[in-house]
Amino acid sequence: MTIGPTTPPFQKAQASREYRQVPLLDVEDAQTTRSQGTRRAGKSIFFSTSIALLYVCIGLIVGYLCRNPDPTLSAYGINPAIPVPESVFTERSEVTFQPDYDYIGVSTAADEHWRRLLGASDSVYVENPAQYGLPNSQTPDQRNGNKLFVLTPLRQLRCLDTIRKQLGRDGKNNSTVTDYCVEYLRLTVMCGEYWAVEPHVPESDGRELYTAEFGWGLTHSCVDWKELDGWRESQLGLAKHDVE
Repeated sequence: MTIGPTTPPFQKAQASREYRQVPLLDVEDAQTTRSQGTRRAGKSIFFSTSIALLYVCIGLIVGYLCRNPDPTLSAYGINPAIPVPESVFTERSEVTFQPDYDYIGVSTAADEHWRRLLGASDSVYVENPAQYGLPNSQTPDQRNGNKLFVLTPLRQLRCLDTIRKQLGRDGKNNSTVTDYCVEYLRLTVMCGEYWAVEPHVPESDGRELYTAEFGWGLTHSCVDWKELDGWRESQLGLAKHDVE
């Protein structure tokens, strides 16, 4: 038997280990793919961050729009359907309570101060009562018809002035008027829309009313009484114009 030529073993091994050259385009494609993936990941992060910031901005805007507004009449326990300017109640001032002897006791000087405080009348002219849901005045004026009304604090002051005068007349008190005023003040005090917590002072013979502990020196948040007076004066001007 004849044995033909054979390939040496080392040549077979060399042939099996031949390397195939990778085309340059394949390498560039792989690099491009990785680069595009990186860019897509960057865009995704940027997009997600932008969306998150957008939601934060929307939340801030909604929170700003839903924030608590400036105090309203309802926030102060006041019926908003009244003709008195809102600023009388919302533009409040800090007032420290101290006894003002210009208004204490019965004298010509005290009477004059009370007269200036109350004005000629405690009535207030309201040009269009129906606009505020007010009924016709039960005591119509000959000139202004059913357009005169009385504000609670003005009536309180009128009652206080009446009590002051009546109690100053020894033995000449008009019990009917005084009792009415005391009862009216009792009801309005119990209805109190503005309360302040004051130190307790045991009751005695009345001298506690003059001590510093009896609420004197405490600061209260009070309505703008000067603006109320100005508004009353302007309403009187409207009333005169209405008559003419």
